[in-house]
Amino acid sequence: MQRVRDYLSNWRGPALSQACLDSLEEEVTEAEVLSVIRGMKPHKSPGPDGFSASYYKSFSAKLLPHLTKLYNALLGGSPVAPDFLRSDVILIPKDGKDPALPQSHRPISLLNVDYKIFTKLLADRLGGFLPSLVHPDQVGFIPSRQAFENTRRAVVLMEWALASRTPSLLLSLDAEKAFDRVEWTYMFELLEQWGFPPRFRAALGTLYAAPLTRILTPGANPETFSIGNGTRQGCPLSPLLFALSLEPLLANFRASPTIRGLGVGGEEFLVSAYADDVLLTIADPLHSVPSLLTAIDSFSDISGYKVNYDKTRAMPLGLSREEIAELRGLTDFQFSFDSLKYLGVFLTSDPGRLHGANYDTMFASLFKDLDRWNDFSISWVGRVACVKMNMLPRLLYLFQALPTRVDVSSLAHLQQHIAKFVWQHKRQRVARRVLHRPRDRGGLGIPNLLYYYYAAQLTQFVMFHAPSGTHRWVDLESHLAAPDTPNLYFWLPKAHRPILRSTCSATINSLRIWDLLRIKHSLSSDESALSPIFRNRSFQPGLNQKPFATLEGLGLQRLHHLYHKGSPLTFQDIQNRGRVRPSDFFRYLQISDFARSPEVKKAATNPLTFFENMCFTYVHPRSLISSLYLTLISGSPEWGPLTYTNRWERDVGEELPGGDWEDIWDNVAHCSINVAHQEQAYKMLFRWYTSPSQMSHMGRGLTDLCWRNCGLKGSFYHMWWTCPSIQPFWSQIHAMTQEVLGHPVDRDPWSFLLHRSQEAMLPPENKLLHRIALAARRAVAQQWTAPSLPSLEKGTN
Repeated sequence: MQRVRDYLSNWRGPALSQACLDSLEEEVTEAEVLSVIRGMKPHKSPGPDGFSASYYKSFSAKLLPHLTKLYNALLGGSPVAPDFLRSDVILIPKDGKDPALPQSHRPISLLNVDYKIFTKLLADRLGGFLPSLVHPDQVGFIPSRQAFENTRRAVVLMEWALASRTPSLLLSLDAEKAFDRVEWTYMFELLEQWGFPPRFRAALGTLYAAPLTRILTPGANPETFSIGNGTRQGCPLSPLLFALSLEPLLANFRASPTIRGLGVGGEEFLVSAYADDVLLTIADPLHSVPSLLTAIDSFSDISGYKVNYDKTRAMPLGLSREEIAELRGLTDFQFSFDSLKYLGVFLTSDPGRLHGANYDTMFASLFKDLDRWNDFSISWVGRVACVKMNMLPRLLYLFQALPTRVDVSSLAHLQQHIAKFVWQHKRQRVARRVLHRPRDRGGLGIPNLLYYYYAAQLTQFVMFHAPSGTHRWVDLESHLAAPDTPNLYFWLPKAHRPILRSTCSATINSLRIWDLLRIKHSLSSDESALSPIFRNRSFQPGLNQKPFATLEGLGLQRLHHLYHKGSPLTFQDIQNRGRVRPSDFFRYLQISDFARSPEVKKAATNPLTFFENMCFTYVHPRSLISSLYLTLISGSPEWGPLTYTNRWERDVGEELPGGDWEDIWDNVAHCSINVAHQEQAYKMLFRWYTSPSQMSHMGRGLTDLCWRNCGLKGSFYHMWWTCPSIQPFWSQIHAMTQEVLGHPVDRDPWSFLLHRSQEAMLPPENKLLHRIALAARRAVAQQWTAPSLPSLEKGTN
């Protein structure tokens, strides 16, 4: 204990705010517990007690008082029954490993759901304050931070080190089971010294008092044993506790005068961490590495953290053979001279090889998967799901993590390969404008890869507008672009931009994409209200920013700031914000004259677009990539009118409002978990089935009369609804539906053919109606070209 205190005596973490202290100690409420329960996924495996999240969701009303009382007792440090802290561990074999060896299995810990509800509650309380406690170098599991921040920063730093000929070393530390090795003595001493409140620490003390676990293996009788260290796997609070536990080590790296990072713009960039995945960008490695090893060893002695030096990867940049040889003598690092893998991205010593090492490898893997899946019997709806659930996440991660230009022709080739896979190398049955529309907008939701790439890049463009110090990669690229900054420079029209000083390929790529999309997709006007006043060629006096420094510091930065509620900003308004010098009045007159020009006034008073407002206020909502993708795809040439909706309305003789179509699309998308049923619903929506009228246009000698011998023209709508032969069938289905529901049901073609909800019916009743109609349509489709119709028994089985 004393060793821990001695180590931590030289370190001070950021102070906890009073709001944080109050939040961590306040009484648990039933509303808070209910919010956590509602957010849980219902189908995850339960813990040793066998009670799943579905159980807690179903009986939340009865359980809430008891759970709330229990959790408030835990905050007071009360002990709990041993079963509350138990866990089961199941083992998943690793591919290609010897199953007889323990290290060939991946352990998965199953905790009781009541335990997870409480720890999720604490994690939610702590998570809101974590960004102010943990340095921006650490992005793992910290709200509003993402993994791509570290990979983008690493690429930019490598590029800068090579361009500036700065001898350096990239070092990826391999921590040995980092989460499992945290010493509890160290963790609790750290939390106490950091200032975490007693009730929060008491609750953690109870959770870590005497946890028990057992390993479940087939054919063996599991024995229960106690756990003595590590943060608990599967616990929502564990990654947050680990981030806090690692912070003193990373802080010591940054504070050490003998461990040097790459210095850019007066700042040092040394540490990039995603939980235990730590990447160091080290300058002067011959002097820095020995001090680094000493710092790690000192931390390991008191925390349990251990680095596998023989698995730690190092990539030298600009070092001589003699320097590399000396480093080899100092360490057991594994040296790699071509590339180094970090967070799933290959960082190459030659920036020109980034695309080939990552995208080309990824594309080859995706093509191989598509060809392999082609041999499986998968429905076309299932194939769409394969693309969305397997391929798209892999590509999206790379789109975000790699700040380099993607080969558009390669993306187009992959898009074509996906289309062939979905349609099994047959004729495409749905128009492209329907393919790429989201399902809730009347399409199939097959991703357009190019627009997803653009959306991922625009997400990072929004992050350029974060306050200084929020994201380290933004600070780095802003230093490289000085005296301009991307969050201001990008808004200038091309004709008004001074020459960009930065040669950073990531910044240049972001600028290229912004220029390509801003006008085309109405993200911004060419003369935007967010255009900067200074370093703007249209305002010549402002090309030299120094005389205007006071006014700029008082918030006069963009055209948007020149007007307030349509009126020009007065000098008195500026004086009310802070102290100004006499000479600033002349500068104000220059700005005021510039503001009164018709072009500037129009730009400054234009309402902000949704994207401009997002950047201006720095709002970074969840699912931002999906929102931006929808914006881009809806403004593309592929987003046209849906012809099938017009044809349905013409056939039925009724024009539906947009809300009704949205209801139909939502119901079709969720009509059944059965893929075959989903297919039928979409086939009906898209008018997939070929009618006699269509057949007669395809070849000579084919009649357009109904196949059921009614003597009438066999149009699509006739075959499904108005044919005299099919009317008795739908009458039987309608009668049966009314009998099952116990009240009248409208015999509405929109409901029976396209799943439109009936206003007079409850949601469960509408769902049952849609299931019955779906089964009936499937039976009709199975005898589509036959002169007879299915029986009622077949239609409803």
